[in-house]
Amino acid sequence: MKDNITPEERLLKLIRREKKPPLSPPGKPLAKAARSLDPRKAVIAALIISCAYFISSFFFPLISPGRKMPLPAPKQLSPRAAQPQQRLMPLEAYVGSVENRQLFGNPLPEADQPRNAENPDLIKDINLVGIVSGENPQAIIEDKRLEKTYYVSKGQSIAGFQVEDIQDGKVVLQYNGQRFELYL
Repeated sequence: MKDNITPEERLLKLIRREKKPPLSPPGKPLAKAARSLDPRKAVIAALIISCAYFISSFFFPLISPGRKMPLPAPKQLSPRAAQPQQRLMPLEAYVGSVENRQLFGNPLPEADQPRNAENPDLIKDINLVGIVSGENPQAIIEDKRLEKTYYVSKGQSIAGFQVEDIQDGKVVLQYNGQRFELYL
């Protein structure tokens, strides 16, 4: 009887949402695999399995009798061997080195030695890049010879040149009594 259903009747059944009868024989319930699983139960089962694995992997090395590794015996060190050997100098040596050092300010790097006074092109490698105005103006000076840029204020020195004055658009430098002006 079901085989004699016309296509129009099938379409009407789909529209009305009539469900097909179960595939299992009459009188028997559906197989467990055909039932849908609740996602919450699947997540809880995965969580329980993960926790069991974590706990067993954590405690297994402590429990297993055949897998214990022997620990190396600690070495006995004498008190002198524990301390590194240092050459101690008297206090005066340290005080002298601190007194001869400039602790605050712009220290000159070793490569930044003063220039020769006999050289006529003393200032050719010094270039004024910019001026930062304000209460305490700063000049941005580039030394092309050393490939360095300096931010200096009035009274500071770089490469033997002392900054005498910083004005808008110009900086006055002094080197061994000679005055040089750099312009933007």
